Amino acid sequence: MGELEIADGVTMIHFDRRFEATLPRVKDAVTADPSQQPRVEQAEVDFTAAGSSTIVTVRHVVEDPTETAALMARWHAHLDAVGVDIDGDTPHISVRKLRVLEDFYRANTAAE
Repeated sequence: MGELEIADGVTMIHFDRRFEATLPRVKDAVTADPSQQPRVEQAEVDFTAAGSSTIVTVRHVVEDPTETAALMARWHAHLDAVGVDIDGDTPHISVRKLRVLEDFYRANTAAE
């Protein structure tokens, strides 16, 4: 799950996700989808090797607070798709899943 984080007055979304794959494989999966590339380039995405696993840390500045839940949903779905890709399947991000995730993040970040 993602969360909101505030550092020096700047609101960011923050995800940490562990993948059971090597760093180069995970990095390729995160950056492989051209439709995700603009968002990946806007964020700070760090990759940390941890034995046979890789930890991906995403921090993305929230420029429009009204879009926070949508941004969190898109990152969550993208990281899920990375896991599917690493497992050898073809990821498909559904509009329905994005709506459910957006509703979830809207409900869980409303008080923040």
